[in-house]
Amino acid sequence: MKLKVEIDGDLSEIMNDHRRKMGLAATLGTRFAAEDVKLAWRDQIISAGLGHGVANAVRSEHYPDKGFSYSPASKVYSKTPKILRGFDEGTLVMAANGLWLAIPTEAAGRARTPEMWQRSRRGKLRFVPAQNGLHALLVLDNATKDRKGRFVKYRARKKDTTPPPENTVVIFTLVRQAKLPKRLSLDEATRQAASRWPVNIVNSWRD
Repeated sequence: MKLKVEIDGDLSEIMNDHRRKMGLAATLGTRFAAEDVKLAWRDQIISAGLGHGVANAVRSEHYPDKGFSYSPASKVYSKTPKILRGFDEGTLVMAANGLWLAIPTEAAGRARTPEMWQRSRRGKLRFVPAQNGLHALLVLDNATKDRKGRFVKYRARKKDTTPPPENTVVIFTLVRQAKLPKRLSLDEATRQAASRWPVNIVNSWRD
């Protein structure tokens, strides 16, 4: 009994073709894994209420950025790393140089800092110190609501004899230090995406 085996085509070309497919699959699979991590981070950030700005600051880079490689790599990072680290670790944040940390109340609306409030021109805030010196307030005097339901400082119109409302609203609470709540689990999202990496490579194989 004899067994005869013949190779249909050039063996070296066949091997080179398989190597190219392997490199392409590894490159695409790595990119897909990184994109999974990026999207998982962004979903967590939005769910934690940190806003689309912080979520969109999460970016990814791929090496090589074009073509394929037998040793590809991808990187996921954030342009706001301190914010992510704080909410991922539950960090204790202290005000620098004896100043204050401003924590917005619900009345602040979309203004996340006193600077943002001042730029909105909704009224000048008044500083109210506390006796213990550990916290203070930024309040809006003669507060009313505009047509959008936002707190603004009352401004009398011409020939308006109505007295301004004697209403003071707390816009920001000022503290010397604050412990950020742990709202993120970025390592867990990264591990889950990494576990799908081999599957991504297999699914990226193109015959």
